[in-house]
Amino acid sequence: MFHLNKRYILTMDIKDFFPSISQNQVFNSLNKHFEDKELAIKISKLCTFKRRLPQGAPTSPMLSNIVFLPIDEQITKHCNTTLVNYSRYADDLTFSSDNKKVLVFIYNYVSKLLYENGFDVNKKKTRYLSGKGVMSITGVNVNTGKVKISKKRKQDVRALLYNYIIKEDKSISKNVIAGHISYIRSIEPDYLQSITEYIKKLRNKVIIGANT
Repeated sequence: MFHLNKRYILTMDIKDFFPSISQNQVFNSLNKHFEDKELAIKISKLCTFKRRLPQGAPTSPMLSNIVFLPIDEQITKHCNTTLVNYSRYADDLTFSSDNKKVLVFIYNYVSKLLYENGFDVNKKKTRYLSGKGVMSITGVNVNTGKVKISKKRKQDVRALLYNYIIKEDKSISKNVIAGHISYIRSIEPDYLQSITEYIKKLRNKVIIGANT
């Protein structure tokens, strides 16, 4: 984990990330990788809505990564020269270092770079974290000696399971729940056993309720 046990962390959020990516940007990025120009045109049209990448579409994360790749490379190159670790998950950018002042310079550099490429920083979600408290990145705590999922994220998964199994909430996707569990398990392998036991308890409640 890049950011484990670093003294300072900077997290930045890109405002309206997917809608900020135009159909033309998708086409230009795909056209660099595909020899078939017509294929790039068809994909860019098929996977955009009102000439923008739609939020929530299964194709948007992959296409956004392709479009954002040159920016990622520029940021990574700049961070390497300043001994700063960088990672990105969709619209969440994370930087870590043992030098807080360096992160301030990184913020200014990245903000300018994003603006030049048609993106805006959501300043309300910009955070500077220090080792004095729990340092969490996209629901993962990184300053506890080892990488751990935050309690809130685990509680959210349990809430989803409760609503899905007990309340039979049809708006909740089984695949979404499975994705959350798979992600947490990739960080904490022992989590699978505890969440499996929780699911069994919920199902037993349903059985008992049906027999009364």
